[in-house]
Amino acid sequence: MAVRTAAIRLREDRFDVMTRVLGCVTYEACAELLGVDPKTVTRARRGAFGVAFIARTLAALAGRREELAAYNLTPSFEELFEVVEVEVGRRRGVGGGAGSHG
Repeated sequence: MAVRTAAIRLREDRFDVMTRVLGCVTYEACAELLGVDPKTVTRARRGAFGVAFIARTLAALAGRREELAAYNLTPSFEELFEVVEVEVGRRRGVGGGAGSHG
């Protein structure tokens, strides 16, 4: 049985534009800008990220706000992320499921 819930998704197109304006053309360069491991950037692009990634992304890009403003880009939550509805499958007998940390 599937359950519908809300999730946050990275707006990859906008993320790419902002990071490229700042000279980041590889995942490694993006990771360095954000202060994360390149694998974190890869996971984020697949939808697997948490509040730490969101905070680091917003802080890093806000720190370069003037450079981005020259291209009419605004590093805000609304520009870089979107709230979407997703379907999450329920697993029986594992104690897992959406939001479980066990």
